[in-house]
Amino acid sequence: MIIVLLILVLFTCLLIALPGLRNAEYHPLNEHNRRLASGQFAQLRHGPVHFQLLGPDQGELLVMLHGFSVPSYGFERNAMWLARQGYQVLCFDFYGRGYSARPRTDYTPELLVEQLHELISYLGLRTPFHLLGLSMGGCIAANYTRRYPEQVLSTILLAPLSQRINAGPFRFGKLGRLLCYSWFIPRMPNQQLKEFVDPMGQEDWAYRFKEQMHFKGFRYAIYSTLIHTLDHDHQAAYQLDDHPSLLVWGSLDNVLPVSQAELLRKQLGENHQYVELPHCGHLLHHEHPDEVNQAIVNFLQQQAYTAHHHAPDLAG
Repeated sequence: MIIVLLILVLFTCLLIALPGLRNAEYHPLNEHNRRLASGQFAQLRHGPVHFQLLGPDQGELLVMLHGFSVPSYGFERNAMWLARQGYQVLCFDFYGRGYSARPRTDYTPELLVEQLHELISYLGLRTPFHLLGLSMGGCIAANYTRRYPEQVLSTILLAPLSQRINAGPFRFGKLGRLLCYSWFIPRMPNQQLKEFVDPMGQEDWAYRFKEQMHFKGFRYAIYSTLIHTLDHDHQAAYQLDDHPSLLVWGSLDNVLPVSQAELLRKQLGENHQYVELPHCGHLLHHEHPDEVNQAIVNFLQQQAYTAHHHAPDLAG
C-alpha cells in the first residue's frame, strides 16, 4: 500500500513539474522583441496585432486568415503572388500566435471575428472585401461572413474546420491544461511535418514554428483555442445563404479529411464552387501553391466578371 501511495505521489509531482520543464516560453512579447518581425502593428483592444498589407491600394481587398497554430507567415507562397496579380492582400496573426498580443481570455471564434473587424476599421480599409480562411481560419471566415454579410464579397475556404475535434482529457480543468502543456504543445513543431504529403525538405517549417513558442502566452492561447474553438461543432456557421464561396480541399488531407466536404457543401448552398486537388494534404497552400493560387484567382476573376455584367446600366 505504501509503495502504491509513493508511486502516486511521484507521478503527481512529475505531472506538476513536467509543464515547467518542457516550457519553451523564455521571453515576454514586448516592443523590443516585436522589432524582429517584418510588417507592421495595429493597436487593438486586446493589444498589438501584427499584420502585413501587400499589393496596390486600388486592388480588390483579399483578407487571409491562418489556421489553428501557424501564424500568417504560412501564407508566404500565396500572399505576395496574389498581390502581384493586382489584389491588395491583408495577412495578420490571430491573437496568441506569431507576434500578436496574447490576451488572457477565452479564445473563441467571437474573439477572433472581432479582432478582424477591429483591424479592418483601424486600417480604414474599404469594404466589402474577399475573405479567405485556412483550416480553423475557415471557421472564423464563415462566422465573420454570417455576422457581417454586407462586408464580404466572397468567402474562400481551404480545408476548413467545421466538425468538432474532441479535446479528450484536455477538457478536464487544470489537469487537462497540465497534460496539454507537458505533452501536446511541446510536440507541435514536429507534428506539423505530418501534415505534408511529402515532409522531405520542410524542416524549416518546424524550425520557424518554434520561434513563436518562445514568447510567453503561446501555450495558454493554444490550450484555450483547443477548448473554446476546436472542441465545438461549427457546421451551422457555414449556412451562408448562397453567399458566393469557394471550397478547396486536398484529397490526402490527414487532419481534416476530404470526406467532410460533402456535408459542408450542403451547408454552403448552391452558390459555391468546389475544387478537390489530388496529391494534396492539409497544408495544400504551402505544398502546392501554384494549384491553390490559380484556383483562388480563377474564382475571384469569375466573381469580378459576374459583378460587372450584373451591375445596373446607369448610363442608360
